[in-house]
Amino acid sequence: MRPEQRQQLAAILRTFDEAGLIALSNRGLVRRAHKDLEAVGELTVEETSDALRISGPDWAVLMPPAGPAAATDDTPATGMTRQILTATLWLQLHWLEANAELEATQDESAKADSAAAGNAADSGEGSLVDAISQLNWNQLARWAGTAVLQEAVTLLPDPAQVTIEQGAVCRVQFPQHDVEVRFLPPAVSAAGRVPGTMLLESALSTAPQAFHRRWVTLAVLAIRTALGTPLQPPAEATTAKAAGLPRSRKELLTSVERLLVSMIAVGLSHPSDMLLQRLFTLSVSCVGAHLPRLARELRIIASEVQWQLDRHVRSHSPRLLNRVAGTAALTSALQRSGETIPLTLAGRHRSQYEPIGRLRGVGCGAYPWQAASGLEGVQLVLWDRERQRFWTWSTSRPVTAGGGHAQSLYASETVWNGGVSPCTLSRSVFEAIQVQANDQGRLSTSQKTELVQSQLIKTSSEQAVDWKYQQSEFGDRGFASWDVLRDHVRRTTSVGLQEADLTARIVAIFPQQWGPRLYLELEQRLSWSLLDAQGQSVDLSIPWTTLTAKSIECVEALHSERDRLQGVIGRVDQRGGDLMLFPMAFLSAGTSGQDRLINPAFDWDRLHPQEARPRLPRSHRQPAASIPTMLVADDEFEERVDGNPLPRNLAQRLTDVDRFLLMLAESGNLQHHADLKARAQSLAGRVSEAGLTELAGLLDELANAVSGEPSGEAVASILLRAVYVSRLYREVA
Repeated sequence: MRPEQRQQLAAILRTFDEAGLIALSNRGLVRRAHKDLEAVGELTVEETSDALRISGPDWAVLMPPAGPAAATDDTPATGMTRQILTATLWLQLHWLEANAELEATQDESAKADSAAAGNAADSGEGSLVDAISQLNWNQLARWAGTAVLQEAVTLLPDPAQVTIEQGAVCRVQFPQHDVEVRFLPPAVSAAGRVPGTMLLESALSTAPQAFHRRWVTLAVLAIRTALGTPLQPPAEATTAKAAGLPRSRKELLTSVERLLVSMIAVGLSHPSDMLLQRLFTLSVSCVGAHLPRLARELRIIASEVQWQLDRHVRSHSPRLLNRVAGTAALTSALQRSGETIPLTLAGRHRSQYEPIGRLRGVGCGAYPWQAASGLEGVQLVLWDRERQRFWTWSTSRPVTAGGGHAQSLYASETVWNGGVSPCTLSRSVFEAIQVQANDQGRLSTSQKTELVQSQLIKTSSEQAVDWKYQQSEFGDRGFASWDVLRDHVRRTTSVGLQEADLTARIVAIFPQQWGPRLYLELEQRLSWSLLDAQGQSVDLSIPWTTLTAKSIECVEALHSERDRLQGVIGRVDQRGGDLMLFPMAFLSAGTSGQDRLINPAFDWDRLHPQEARPRLPRSHRQPAASIPTMLVADDEFEERVDGNPLPRNLAQRLTDVDRFLLMLAESGNLQHHADLKARAQSLAGRVSEAGLTELAGLLDELANAVSGEPSGEAVASILLRAVYVSRLYREVA
């Protein structure tokens, strides 16, 4: 490599401190790379014409001047691998020190970074902040697009809501949006490329890939504003679109309402990139206006629209229509609240964690999940012995082509400071201090939380602890009667604009009898009937996914007597009149390995190391026609469950109404149709006979609107109200 390329690589390697490597990959992968570094000892470094080749025991990494983000290796894995991280750590420890020339460069760079940290505005010409401050309108417009840049100028948060740190790298944090952007030092280009453009291209962010450029652009604008040199658009760049963005909370809510109505007027079957951009813009504005709940709803709608644009199997028009109708109702309620908006409507930022002090808890299982945002992780379920409630703790990493991260996270990730792995904590009695939690029952992963005591729950006498996973230990979350369980589900079902308590549906059930189980090929799920003392049944249900395949195998092989099963920890739902439980863990009086808890997604070998494979043939578990579904974290895309079963006649009338409204919403043909008027009037008469007067009135209003003078937007507004009222009838039944 040329001297300037070596200097460039050295400068970039210095930026990747521990936090930088975690931002590039994740905490667990960095930890394993440190362990690999200790194990491999010496590595061989070869310098080629345009890169360094670092050779390990059975792998080789090619490290170009652009650094670890652009490095590749010869393993089958894709993306950022532990081999690349190991090579990076080794170069930082040995290669930099072995080059006196690079050490001198490091000293000069450190002085420049120190000056920049002390006074960014007075930093030298080569400093990182100075390079960012030199980016002009044209450079940003070419890189991100003029529309995105104009949008970013208007959406730039208040400086008090942005944290900028200048050190080894420049970090820009937007805490309320859960987004961080990192800028690497400007690289020297022998080809004469604009350093600013390379700076933008090498920036890292925690934002979804579709919104990466928007957040990097916002970070540049935030830095320039902090330096006192805000970027001003040229006069000709000011457009009506930028000028028309909402400036106040009232204007914002009006804009959201118009956008939702226009989605119906145009038709849900006609999504566009412009719609996606507008949803993003308004979601960011809602955070700035302290309306985090509305911002979340808009982000979820944006994800649904993205699935439609991608023709993804997860796209589902009825679900999207219900989400749009619910968000429209929330927007209307916010508008009617005036200046003082109740916290129940405004919502809280889910990144907002409050101290809860000491936690004396018990691990109650762990299960894998995937999120629409491209993450795969493990979720722990923890029982609070003093507060008598469940909490959850989650860790994740980006999904790669190979996948399979959940198992390694379960076995090797650590929980809190000085903690143990999720595998151990999921079956331990523990005590933690300085614990923080959000309003959704999620515990913070902050390293300020310290695990001060932890003991495995075993059946062997020398390790016995005062906990046996019995019903009495779980207070009002432990159930042996399904009638009582059904009452709990009714009490915790969210109605209307009420937000669901996501941990309230986590329960411990103790069946009297373990009934028959079978794999339902048509529904692609495993079903196991669990009976109480009165002979009533709860359907333990596991849908087939790539993540639950091992869970299904494990549950198929469980034997209630041999494995001494006592109960199940899981999330309960009600579909019509049937109770359904997704199992997170099984409770035992003591397995062959002396365990009292079984995590079916992970504990196959732990449970039966010598057992033959399950009885059902593999074709039952992974048929060629299977439709991949996805488990999600407990705060993403939560679905509303049905209320009590409706009388058949009433259920059919509501179903006919829903189908009619969905047809109108998908097509966007909302005006001047005599046949639509007749159908709406007929449905209004039918639901009126059933006593659903509010819905009947809306259908009559809709019948008059589709054949009269009102605009498509006016008709769409009525339609959304009708969809919402129809859903309310089902929820309160």
